[in-house]
Amino acid sequence: MHVDFGFILGRMFLINFLLHFAPTPGGSGIAEGLFLFFFSPADFGGASGIIAILWRILSEYFSALKRVLPKTVIR
Repeated sequence: MHVDFGFILGRMFLINFLLHFAPTPGGSGIAEGLFLFFFSPADFGGASGIIAILWRILSEYFSALKRVLPKTVIR
């Protein structure tokens, strides 16, 4: 399976840019929709929705936990 780094980087840049104009807090729902829209040419074998949610969890929620947990554990 060949993965074009420029394709992915360009699409992710565009998604993150457009999320700054999303009218919802944190772009919830819009981010997943944009992911599915921009990455629909890529063949994920029917797992596009799952991959979009995993991307969101890893990119947003995991990084938020990474910042919050050390502060709560140290206290």
